[in-house]
Parts: sequence; structure tokens; C-alpha cells
Amino acid sequence: MATTGLFVEIIVIGMLAEVWLATAFLALLLKVVRKYQIQSLMCFLVGIKDFAPVVAVVLLAFTYAIGWIVNFATAELFGYLFQDKWRLPLFKGKDGKDHYEEDRALVFQHGSSEALQDLFLDRHVVRIARSNVLNFFLLALALRLHASRLQSSVLIVAISISFLLAGLSFWQWRERYKGLYGRLADIAAVIRKDKVSGGSNFNA
Repeated sequence: MATTGLFVEIIVIGMLAEVWLATAFLALLLKVVRKYQIQSLMCFLVGIKDFAPVVAVVLLAFTYAIGWIVNFATAELFGYLFQDKWRLPLFKGKDGKDHYEEDRALVFQHGSSEALQDLFLDRHVVRIARSNVLNFFLLALALRLHASRLQSSVLIVAISISFLLAGLSFWQWRERYKGLYGRLADIAAVIRKDKVSGGSNFNA
């Protein structure tokens, strides 16, 4: 179930990435390809409809690969920019070291199924929202490449909506990110306290 959810999550991330990739590619294509060449290209695309199942498999694989690339890139970028600010203080021990991995292992080993399910859900939202920030931001930049072909009012609305969605995605990511790791730290503290007091497991 968790694997299926992760697969769908990565596909969603990849599909959104393909929107700005296609938008940027189309803008560049229209600059370098002549009108009659575009017509020939369209005829070629219509001609491969008999290979639709093969194309669909290749497209799915491409979407999945792009999804993982965007997920990894945003994880590294956001970790570099925000991890020390919002996650490290929650898991910083008296010795000054980061005990996140230790607390994470403790929760995954002793946490209840209900608690783990909530954490998994938050992780899904965190990954999608984090990737949405980059995808919508790059979509806005890709739309800018069509300035010479679209009405300025339409372009301004489209770019503004993309930037707005990027901002809302960042807000969603920040709230779920802080909530996820705050909850993880609290559960770890309860488990540790329960073990010290002689309890056998954490069932809350």
C-alpha cells in the first residue's frame, strides 16, 4: 500500500514537471522550427497513433524518472536551505549533535501503526508540496518564453497564477514539514519516557 502511494506520488510530481518542460520545449520549438516543419511534425505524431500502447509505456517511464529527479532535487535544495532552521532544533541533543536518525529509528521501531500512518501521510504531502514549489515556479518561467505569442493580459494571469500556486505550495510544505517533524520528536520523547518508566511499548 505504501509502495503504491509512493508510485502515484512520484507520477503526480513527474506529470506536473512535464507541464513546464512541454511549455518550455514548445516555446523553443516554435523559435527554431518553421511553420511547414511544424505541420510535418504534427502529421508524424498523428501517424504514430498505432503505437499508442508503446508510447504510453515510454511516457509513463519518463514521467516516473522525471518525478524522482524533481523529488530528489527539491529534497536536497530544501534540506540545504531549511533543515538547520526548522528540523535541527527539534532533534538537537544536549551534546549539540543531531539525533534525528536515532529518534526516527526509535519511532519506526516502537511507534503504533496509527502514529506511523499519520507520519507517512504527512511525508506524502511534504514531498508533493515541496515538488510543487519548484514545478509551479518553473512553469511561470516557461510561460514567460511565450511572451511574443500570447496576449499580455493572458500571459500575466497565467504567470501570476503559477507564482501564486508556488507560494501556496511553499506555505503548505512549511506547515506540514514543521508539523511532521514536531510530531516525530514528540512521539520519540513519549516512547523514550515510556521505556524509562518501565513500559513495554508505545501504543498511543
